[in-house]
Amino acid sequence: MLISYQNLIAFSPLLIIGLTIVLLLLHIAWKRYTSCVVITSIGGLSIALLLAWFVLYHVKKIIDITPLIRIDNISILYTLFIITVAITSCIQAYTWIKHSGIRQQSEEFYLLILIATLGGVFLVNANHLVSLFIGIELLSLPLFGLIGYHPQNDRSLEASIKYTLLSVVSSSFMLFGIALIYLDTGHLSFSGISREVIVLHSPLLLIGVGLMMVCVGFKLSWVPFHFWTPDVYQCTSTPALTFLSIASKIAIFIGLFRFFLYSSLYEKEMLRLLLSIITFISIIIGNIMAFKQTNIKRLLGYSSIAHFGYLLIGLIAAMKIPKLDTLAFEAISIYVISYIFSNVGIFSILILLLELPMKEKDRIDTYKGLFWKYPRVTILLTVMLLSLSGIPMTLGFIGKVYTIIIGIHAGLWWLVGSLIVGSLISLLYYLRIIIILYLRDNTQLGKNNIITLPSYTINGFTVILCAFFIIIFGCYPQSLIDFIHGII
Repeated sequence: MLISYQNLIAFSPLLIIGLTIVLLLLHIAWKRYTSCVVITSIGGLSIALLLAWFVLYHVKKIIDITPLIRIDNISILYTLFIITVAITSCIQAYTWIKHSGIRQQSEEFYLLILIATLGGVFLVNANHLVSLFIGIELLSLPLFGLIGYHPQNDRSLEASIKYTLLSVVSSSFMLFGIALIYLDTGHLSFSGISREVIVLHSPLLLIGVGLMMVCVGFKLSWVPFHFWTPDVYQCTSTPALTFLSIASKIAIFIGLFRFFLYSSLYEKEMLRLLLSIITFISIIIGNIMAFKQTNIKRLLGYSSIAHFGYLLIGLIAAMKIPKLDTLAFEAISIYVISYIFSNVGIFSILILLLELPMKEKDRIDTYKGLFWKYPRVTILLTVMLLSLSGIPMTLGFIGKVYTIIIGIHAGLWWLVGSLIVGSLISLLYYLRIIIILYLRDNTQLGKNNIITLPSYTINGFTVILCAFFIIIFGCYPQSLIDFIHGII
C-alpha cells in the first residue's frame, strides 16, 4: 500500500514517538545517562506535540492510513492531550526520582512512559478491532512496570501484581468478545460492523460487546470493575499515576467512543441500558467511597470512577440521539480538558510537596494548616479541588453544565439526577480537604518554609498554568468552545 505525503504528515506524531523510543533503547544499551534520557524523552514528545498541532490545522479531512488507523480531527485533538500529559509525567518523574533514591536505575521509567504514550496515540486513531486491542495492550503493558517502579516500596510491587493479573483476565474477555463479534458479523473493521449491525439482530453481537465492556470497564475503573483502583492509586508513584489516571483512561474512553459511533452500535437499546446502569452506579458509589477516604490518592482514585461516569452520560446521549453527537463530543471534550488541568495540577502539587518534612505525604491530615506555611501552593490546590467539584467560575463547572445540558437534550433524566447528587457529595469531600488546608497549627510542617516557590520550578510553572486556564476558561469559556467547534 502506497502512503502519500499527506498521509505521512498525518502519521508523523506516531512516527516521532516510535523513533524516540528506538533512540532511548539505543541510548540505554550504550550508556546510562539520566539527563540525556530526560532531554531525549521530553524533546521527542515535544516534537510530536508540535507536529500534532500542525496536522490539526492543516489536515482538514479524514485520512485512512491503513484499514487499521483512521486519522481525523478528533483523534488528533486527543493525541495532543495524551502527549501533553506524557510530557508532564516525564517532568514530574525527574523530581520524584531525585527524592526516591532510584536515580541509578531510572532510565527505563521514561522508556515505559513513551511506550505507553505510543499505545494511547495508536488507540485514539483506531478504526478496527485489531488496532483497538493492540492499542489497549500497548498502553497497558508498560503500566505494569510503571506501577511497580519503586524498588524501595513493597506495596508498589503488590499493586503492580494485582493490576497485572486483573488486566490479563480482562484482556481475555476482550479477545473473546472480539471473536464473537467477528463470528456474528464477519467483520473486524468499524465500518464493516456498522453495515451488519443495521440488518442483524443477533444476541451474539451484544454478548461480544458486553465481554469487551468488561475489559474497558476495568481499565476505566467503572463499577463493578473498580476494586483495583484505590490500592493501585495509593501505591503508585505520582508521575506514573499522572499518566495512568489521565492519559491512559482518556485514550481508552475515546477509543470506546469512536468504536460505538463508527460501528453504529448506538442503535442497540440493550447496550444503552447497560451503559446507563454502569453510569449510575459508578457515579454514586465512586462519590460515596471517596467521601470516606483519608488518603488523597485513594480519594482521587474513587473520584475518578465518578468523573468517568459523568463522561459516559455524553456517550449515552450521542448513542440515543445520533444528531447530538457533535454536542456530545463538545461536552465530553470540555469535561476532559477540565479533568486534565485539575488532575495534572494536583499531581504536580504532590510532587512539589515532596520537599515537606512529613512521613506520610499522601494523608490528608498531614496537610493541616498548609496555607499558613505555604499559601501560594495552597491557593493553587484549592483552585484544582474547586474545579473538580464543579464550583462556578471554574472550568469544571462549565464541563458539568455541558454534560447536564446534553443529558437533558437526550432525556436522560435519571442520569442527570445522579450527576447532580454525585456532585453534591463530591462537594462535601473536596471542601473537607480545603478546610483542612486552612486550619491553623500543624507541627508536621516544621518551622521553616523550605519549599521552592512554584514559579521557580517546571512543576511549579505547570501548576500555575493549570490554575490559570481553569479560571480563565471557567470565567470566559467561549474561546475554548470556539476552538472545539472549529475542530468538529
